[in-house]
Amino acid sequence: MNRLKWNSAWGVALGFLLMASQAWGSCGCGACALPNFPETSMTPTAAMPVILGVDYEEINLNHPFLGTAGASVGAVTLHHDEVQTLDKRLTISLQGPVVSGVVWRVELPWIDRYHRHIHHHQGTDLPEIWDFSAWGDLSVAAKVRVLGTEKTDQWSLCGTLKLPTGVTAVENGDGDPAETSISPGSGSYDTTWGLYYQHSYVQTAVPISGSILYTAYGNGTEGWRFGNKWAANLMVQTQVGDQWRIGLALNGMIQLKSDPGSTGEPVDSTGGTYLYLTPELQCSIGLRGAVYVLIQIPVYRNVNSIQLTSDLNAKMGVSWGL
Repeated sequence: MNRLKWNSAWGVALGFLLMASQAWGSCGCGACALPNFPETSMTPTAAMPVILGVDYEEINLNHPFLGTAGASVGAVTLHHDEVQTLDKRLTISLQGPVVSGVVWRVELPWIDRYHRHIHHHQGTDLPEIWDFSAWGDLSVAAKVRVLGTEKTDQWSLCGTLKLPTGVTAVENGDGDPAETSISPGSGSYDTTWGLYYQHSYVQTAVPISGSILYTAYGNGTEGWRFGNKWAANLMVQTQVGDQWRIGLALNGMIQLKSDPGSTGEPVDSTGGTYLYLTPELQCSIGLRGAVYVLIQIPVYRNVNSIQLTSDLNAKMGVSWGL
């Protein structure tokens, strides 16, 4: 049996797609899920037609930003002040080939979210907390190679459809419903389309891969709609021995303001521009497995009004060929 074939670049494109559909820009949060993350993946083969993946990611939004600078909670007078959103998610995924050059992927996240804000009511400051865990929205995706082969430079088209399968209504201990924008499921059909490029490992020891994507959000619960988004990713990698691979990615995102629909929620503190630097370490496990860990460091944040942002994001995962 041949040694396991990696294709982190496929992970960059498709993981990038799937993450793109989940990047919240609402409720005073700069992004309640990891935007534009590359994701380690393996290439399905005849010996391993299906790849099972389990990924864990965490982002702690506890640093308010006003435009491009850090700020304090309550720096802008609003109906309520956002204090923290701690987002953790465990995602299960399956991927496999349809025909040569065409790969499908399905993933479902389990979301654990803690959200805290201060509600201003008739001169009184009332802390409010939501702490819940539930299934998020199912995503299905496909990547189609349109130019090149596995041994040459490749150009591919990518597409994702996010389905409204997740929980859309959660309450806190006092029975108060959470804002529509922080529910595990958005209640909307969202699509992402993009172009992906991979420079062949055969031609260079330090291949370059990149992608550009556009996400269109549909109307969700009570008509809420997240702002549409452009995202771009550029990554370089190098092999270290037989098992290890080191990568460095530059991830960017521009998201428009959300549409409140009939929710009555303020949307001035939604949308913005972000740029991240993402170092990544990968390791193969025998002939069928691979693990990875990466961190995401913000190098530029420019948000509308005041929003919560994070100073460091993290993600890790394992893939196994079935």
